[in-house]
Amino acid sequence: MDPMRAADPSSHAASDRRKQLAAAILGGLGVLFAALNLDEVRVNWILGTWSTPLVLVIVVSFLLGAGGGILFARRRARRRTA
Repeated sequence: MDPMRAADPSSHAASDRRKQLAAAILGGLGVLFAALNLDEVRVNWILGTWSTPLVLVIVVSFLLGAGGGILFARRRARRRTA
């Protein structure tokens, strides 16, 4: 990391704003994608098969993926500090 850049708090603020904007745009696209997929689909869940709104399948898949990503990131961070 560039020491001059690390000392400049305005560059951190600008970087944070860009990250927040990117997250908001991606979040909005995700919500739009899910909202446009309201059709009923047959899903084979672990406990059985039944019709479910596609938006629910998208949300559950996203949450499982995000949860797995967080767990792996924490595990990797723990390995780096050990």
